[in-house]
Amino acid sequence: MDLTRHRGGQVSARQRAARERQGWYLHTAVFLVAQLLLWAVDANWAYWWLTEGGVPGEHTGWLTTAGRIWLIAWVIDTLVSWSYTLWPRGR
Repeated sequence: MDLTRHRGGQVSARQRAARERQGWYLHTAVFLVAQLLLWAVDANWAYWWLTEGGVPGEHTGWLTTAGRIWLIAWVIDTLVSWSYTLWPRGR
């Protein structure tokens, strides 16, 4: 990806949006693989929430909590990354 800077060292809005999306694609891929691994070790809270309406008491360990925190970070990253595409900040 060409991130050639314009005068003054600024990256164009289109280039910034492309860079943000690229980072989001990578974060999403890693997030999905991690959620699959959490599901494999019986620690994916999203699976229980969708299928049973909540996490059973015996499955409330640190891996389950880490999965929840990562989901919050992924949602925030999604909102920020895609905001550059949906509402570009032109100069």
